[in-house]
Amino acid sequence: MKVCLAVLCVGQAYLASSREMVNAVRKCSNLDAMLCYIHDDGMWYANEQLMKTDDIMLTVSRLRPVRIEKKEYRYCFRGNGHPLEFDVACIVSDKPVSTDLIGHLQYYGIPVLGSTLHSETMVSDQLFMKHVLAANKVPMAPWTSLNLVHLQEDEKEHLRKVKRLGYPIWVKAT
Repeated sequence: MKVCLAVLCVGQAYLASSREMVNAVRKCSNLDAMLCYIHDDGMWYANEQLMKTDDIMLTVSRLRPVRIEKKEYRYCFRGNGHPLEFDVACIVSDKPVSTDLIGHLQYYGIPVLGSTLHSETMVSDQLFMKHVLAANKVPMAPWTSLNLVHLQEDEKEHLRKVKRLGYPIWVKAT
């Protein structure tokens, strides 16, 4: 039995690139690959129709995973639909749900290609990441953190921080 890679696509914007990934894996490796679209409502859609259409509702096989079983080396998601079986997962997403999904898969011991829960959590907090980079002496542009909650209390200190940086400045929400 071939090892099966599940490309888990979170967000319809990534459907085309997820299809390309599945086709490339099928063509250039000895792995089997399947596309699984995870809708905002938590439903998982997985079958070959996804490889041909952007209309998710046309796909027949849908599943809301409620339990995961391990069958030898393969993981089987069971729910209120057709079971979904794969050996390893790759998540294609930029949504915060991907952190929850990575954690869920790792909890069950399912290998996930790409970012780990730890790295996803770290990079999702920009201020924390700035501190990590600074502590590791990674060169970066001068920066400061301004907290709007404390702005009313200490407006002069915030202005001093900005003046120390020099102009022009770039303000970015974290």
